[in-house]
Amino acid sequence: GLGDVYKRQWQDDAFVYCGKMVTADRKNKKIIINMADFIKGTEVRMPSCRGRLEEKLTPAEMTEFRSSIGCLQWCTSTCRPDMAADTSLLQKGASELQVKDFCEAQRVITYLKSTPDNGFVINAINLDSPLICSYSDASWCNAPGFRAQAGYFIVITDQDALTQSRPASVLEWKSHRLKRSVKSTLAAEAQRWNPRATSASTCLLYTSPS
Repeated sequence: GLGDVYKRQWQDDAFVYCGKMVTADRKNKKIIINMADFIKGTEVRMPSCRGRLEEKLTPAEMTEFRSSIGCLQWCTSTCRPDMAADTSLLQKGASELQVKDFCEAQRVITYLKSTPDNGFVINAINLDSPLICSYSDASWCNAPGFRAQAGYFIVITDQDALTQSRPASVLEWKSHRLKRSVKSTLAAEAQRWNPRATSASTCLLYTSPS
């Protein structure tokens, strides 16, 4: 089973791996992951915005914007699900980008720098009786081009969570634009189910006891 695959001896209780700070809390049987060191070293480069919000980005600003988006994407995909929606909503074609988008990216990075220790926790889970829980939501016409934005969050816990509070561990998260245009909130809510169900089913397949 998955538990046998990941039985390893830790040499250090805290270490940095590919920008991630990994800390083992042996007393409480959990692992804490964040990117505090990387985030603290990230700079906020707010452009001159007065009277320019609707203007196209200059070549220099475009380079800085892409660098900012790369930073946000890495943090979001690695350990900051709380940043997923903001980062996704900043994604536009180069011809659509304006100074206000650059300013928004810097605002998001400012929030990131104010919360460097945020991340997620891997709790000890009984993998002999896993339970996958998934949560999702969608908003209609809140993305560029009057598109709908959706997201999901998947965790693993054990079967006792059906009757009592139990610790859980994050497995996957995503914020994304729905590929199809929809005409109502109900339609957006319906379309969000497919990616959530697919990802949850895949997680269940890999965590079920062999």
